[in-house]
Amino acid sequence: MVELRIARLRGNPPAKAVLTDIRSKCNRLPELEKLCLGVVDRLEALHDEVAQYRTDDTLRVKYIDIILILVKRIVRRKPLLTRLATFHSAALVIRRLHQDLDDVETVLRAGSEGQEWGDQWESDRTEQFSILENLVQNATDRHLVREIKSHKMVQQVLMKLHKELGGCPFETHCQLMRATFDRVCAFARLDDVQFPDWYISADDLMFEDGSGVSGTFGEVRHAMWFHAGERTRVMVKQLFQNSSVETDQDTFEQCQLWEKLSDSDHILKFHGGSHASKPQYYVCE
Repeated sequence: MVELRIARLRGNPPAKAVLTDIRSKCNRLPELEKLCLGVVDRLEALHDEVAQYRTDDTLRVKYIDIILILVKRIVRRKPLLTRLATFHSAALVIRRLHQDLDDVETVLRAGSEGQEWGDQWESDRTEQFSILENLVQNATDRHLVREIKSHKMVQQVLMKLHKELGGCPFETHCQLMRATFDRVCAFARLDDVQFPDWYISADDLMFEDGSGVSGTFGEVRHAMWFHAGERTRVMVKQLFQNSSVETDQDTFEQCQLWEKLSDSDHILKFHGGSHASKPQYYVCE
């Protein structure tokens, strides 16, 4: 039997071993477990057929991309507050992965339609949110904050949470995020944090393999930006931490200015960035 390996992961592991590892990691993310395993089940069922294709075949590349998104974007260990902030976007990413698998199945099955997974996804999302709601409501303010490594990272998670509040269509989810946002801000005494619409969390970026192109003040890298269930290829300029003299406020003001000018045909389109991260970064087309 042909073995399908993933060269873009360290050690060039077999895909079957990676999928087994993803299954085990889902256990530590109970609010995403069923949603994630629905994709894993389909990947395992298609593995042997996909393995017959050449390494550079579009179908095989798409199959491996799905696995990489699960590894790098979905099942990474995260604090509970981050999991609340990213739950809706993670569920949308998983829905998009099902759509990608439909494309793979259409090729393998000579034009047949993909699985009917939509109703199950909706049901699982509702059930999984109830698990998340219980975890968050039973967590103390101290636990939610102390589980995150630093005061600066708490600010970043709250900025992500604040942005998600503007895009989540589910009222119960919004209520939980709002209540949690308010109590964490009060506990951590974060009255002066700015919450710009252009903020893009590092959790929503997946960098492509390889190093970037270095300039005087930073490095430019290709990445995939996940937003509102969509995926956009972008360029990310990360400022050098040891050479940049810009403060968080300097970068904030630069992002504010760039956003105002981004509608111009003569200026590179600005998607957003982060003034509070280390390194700070800008995301553009």
